[in-house]
Amino acid sequence: MTYHHASLVLIDGAGILLIGPSGSGKSDLAVRLIDAGGDLVADDQVDVRVPVEGEGEMPVGHVPERLAGRIELRGVGIVPVTYTPFASIHLVVDLMVRDTIPRMPETAYHELETISVPKIYIDPRDASAVAKIRLVVKAMKSASVMNGEKDA
Repeated sequence: MTYHHASLVLIDGAGILLIGPSGSGKSDLAVRLIDAGGDLVADDQVDVRVPVEGEGEMPVGHVPERLAGRIELRGVGIVPVTYTPFASIHLVVDLMVRDTIPRMPETAYHELETISVPKIYIDPRDASAVAKIRLVVKAMKSASVMNGEKDA
């Protein structure tokens, strides 16, 4: 198991790992994803491990017990929220400043516990950040169904 300074949100059955430097907007984007129907798994710290039998093929993120059901809201403090204790990670979202994100990036992956997970780059301050992530999840699920897989 490895520790990651990140946030993890579950959207339509897909775990979305938000990564980026401190202050990049991980918790803020997580709050907006939760407000749009997602479920919090972990904020600020995520423990990631390889899946065990029956959990599929993607790495699994867990909330450290001391942080379960809590999210930090800058300017407000720590707020209790309902949460899911773990989720398979299907997408990594690397938070970056808009000017540094290529307009048409090459396909990217992020290694988690020796497993390659698809990665996209998002400026969390963009008004469309939540919609972009939800569209990518939807496209990934459609591609998996079309390729004969059970779940994405």
